[in-house]
Amino acid sequence: MMSDLAQWIVALLSGYFIAFGLLALIKPERVKTFLLAFAHSPKAHFTEMACRLVAGSALTLNAENMKWEFVFSVFGWVLIGTTLGLLVIPWQKHRQFAQRFVPPALKYLVLIAISSIGFSVLLFWASFG
Repeated sequence: MMSDLAQWIVALLSGYFIAFGLLALIKPERVKTFLLAFAHSPKAHFTEMACRLVAGSALTLNAENMKWEFVFSVFGWVLIGTTLGLLVIPWQKHRQFAQRFVPPALKYLVLIAISSIGFSVLLFWASFG
């Protein structure tokens, strides 16, 4: 039961990354607004943390059913660990970090989009292939 739920969450995560990548190529201004909104409020911060914990947990739980089990298990644990780290600092620090590093990264939005689509395909193939 938990394994099935984890696999569905990984499939949804794959869908999210492909949608994000395609949207970044088609409507880059919309994606820029989305990325710049990270940690702009406590609600946004904690919503992001909850999504990261769910995604990391699903990857960790589903890793044994995936190709490259070790890679996806480590990735899931890194996601969980960094999320727990972000939860122990004030959300304002997360906002400051995002305000400093997201704008320069937006210069590479096409590369981010292509990487997101590639990761999505890899994640889906590793989980269901």
